Amino acid sequence: MITAIEIENFKGIADRIRIDLKPITLLFGANSSGKSTIIHALHYAREVLVRQNLDADRTEAGGEFIDLGGFRNFVHNRDLDREIHLRFALSLPEGEMLPYFGRSSEQPYGETLLDLLNHVRTAEVEIVIAWSRAAERPYVKQYLVDIDGSRVGTLAATPDTPHQAMLLVERLHPWLNAQPDSADPDTPTEWRQMVDDVLPDAPPKWFELPVEARHEALPSLDSGLSCPKLFEDVELEKQPLAESMMHVVNRMVLGPGKLVRDVLRAFRYIGPLREKPPRAFEAPRFPDPSRWTTGIAAWDTLYNGNRDVLEEVGEWLSEPSRLAAGCWLRMTEYKELEVDNPLMSQLMLGHAFDDTDLEEARQYLQQLPVRRRLFLVDRESGVALLPHDVGEGISQIVPVVVALLEQNRPLTAVEQPELHVHPAVQVGIGDLLIEAVERGEFPVVLETHSEHLLLRLLRRIRESGENALPPDVHGLSPSDLSVVFLDLSDAGIRVTSLRIDETGEFIDRWPQGFFEERLPEV
Repeated sequence: MITAIEIENFKGIADRIRIDLKPITLLFGANSSGKSTIIHALHYAREVLVRQNLDADRTEAGGEFIDLGGFRNFVHNRDLDREIHLRFALSLPEGEMLPYFGRSSEQPYGETLLDLLNHVRTAEVEIVIAWSRAAERPYVKQYLVDIDGSRVGTLAATPDTPHQAMLLVERLHPWLNAQPDSADPDTPTEWRQMVDDVLPDAPPKWFELPVEARHEALPSLDSGLSCPKLFEDVELEKQPLAESMMHVVNRMVLGPGKLVRDVLRAFRYIGPLREKPPRAFEAPRFPDPSRWTTGIAAWDTLYNGNRDVLEEVGEWLSEPSRLAAGCWLRMTEYKELEVDNPLMSQLMLGHAFDDTDLEEARQYLQQLPVRRRLFLVDRESGVALLPHDVGEGISQIVPVVVALLEQNRPLTAVEQPELHVHPAVQVGIGDLLIEAVERGEFPVVLETHSEHLLLRLLRRIRESGENALPPDVHGLSPSDLSVVFLDLSDAGIRVTSLRIDETGEFIDRWPQGFFEERLPEV
């Protein structure tokens, strides 16, 4: 799971800022204060790591909503001498391991090292993108990896050799030099012995390897790093040991980057203006993640989903103790028969099911495709409307509900989930977020102005601490909520993380007052 992102020299951000990503992360601030910039940084990191697109304008996950305008536009102050830094902190839960590259875990060398790497719990990955004036394009200048707070490897490159980089590897990292309990402390560890055997002239702390890269310092996060020169120089009998050493290097240097890349590849973004499905809506046969940008993928999910999904989303929309949006969902299935179809004529004349025609009619009807039509049914009146005909509030909240309740939900960012909805629905979004936390391991990031949503989350923290939760309501811990306030200064975007105690009160003072606009008005 990605637990934090650090950003430097991106759009309005000059000096490095850090955003801690808890299961629920709320971004507050005035308009144009930098909230969307955090989400845009996630989009850009995805473009770099997934698509190798360093000069991004329209983004794959952002669709029509996210147009970064290219490196010249989004580097801070459009200063091409600045370097963009994007750094991600990772937490690996028990049972999740750094991925392997190219070989299985069963190999004759490095067994202790591989076992050690299986127990890595935290890592950080940083990419540095700079502008080449000679080549007139951006390039990946550095790729850096830390494990448990200590650097293990750095890839560095220049745009002059786009497919070559120099890898600097740490020899003394604690993870690689842990001695078994029974080992003599003066005996070289397996890692140091391996490096000494393969590279006898290597320096004692760091050693360098010339490696092949995809785009300057950006490695291939699937096939791993290749170092032909190493195998040219090493003796033939030591080549299996060199191969084992490269396997360990790939796993500890590329493994964290691959985990970050995979999280960002599945990254889901819901923009601030969600679309209604047209009256003749038909969901595509195969999911298209880019359709989440406009929220239309939520309707795809409902049309293609099972009855349990419909019932659960309907319950959240209709129940007064949840979102209280006043409607539930009903799906009908039907087959179309054209007016001028002979069978239709026979039906109208009352002869369609004569004994002689029954079997032929049955076979024809079986061949017709089954179509679906979704209705939103008013809880009080029972009136059923197509999604295209409901009010703006319902059409805006449905994609948020579906996205947060979906099983195996990825890292998700939503802009203005409260748009066009009543305050009673806004507080219900708080409970919806808590439900999402119970189900998924990835954070939900919300850019919002909703005081009501925040107050519900603070209330649930207070009730959890007092053991006073209402029946069938999930509680929330302060460690599950990150509240971040952003504002602009002459030096760029500033970030204030606001801590919360067990009573649901802020430990830190809310910048400029907590929704201070209310006091002068009353």
